[in-house]
Amino acid sequence: MKIKEFTQYNLKDLRTRLEARLAPLEEEFGIKIKQGNFRYGVGQARMSGLTFDVVEEGKTPEQSAFERDCWQVSLKATDYKKEVVHGGNTYILVGVRPRARKNKILMHVKGQKATRYVFREGVISHLK
Repeated sequence: MKIKEFTQYNLKDLRTRLEARLAPLEEEFGIKIKQGNFRYGVGQARMSGLTFDVVEEGKTPEQSAFERDCWQVSLKATDYKKEVVHGGNTYILVGVRPRARKNKILMHVKGQKATRYVFREGVISHLK
């Protein structure tokens, strides 16, 4: 199928085909390859870039990043995915933003992984 003009549908198909072609490389090198966002017009499309993450056995890149950065907010590597109750909601601790000035803690509402929230370190003071 030749592309005459770019639409969200043929770019979605192109993305899935690229993922299929990149899968053998991921397996061969033991890495995870993420594709960037597409920007497109009628006659041209651009992808913002590829991200390469080292995959450790049994760990997600998110977990590896948490273990690497957790000491900066006085957490332990074992605190990954711990539940924290704040404001009547139960949150899951999933990340640390080491370069952030104030809100360094990343959490999502239990059962809703799509939306992440940032919190100050005081929210997790009872875990320390």
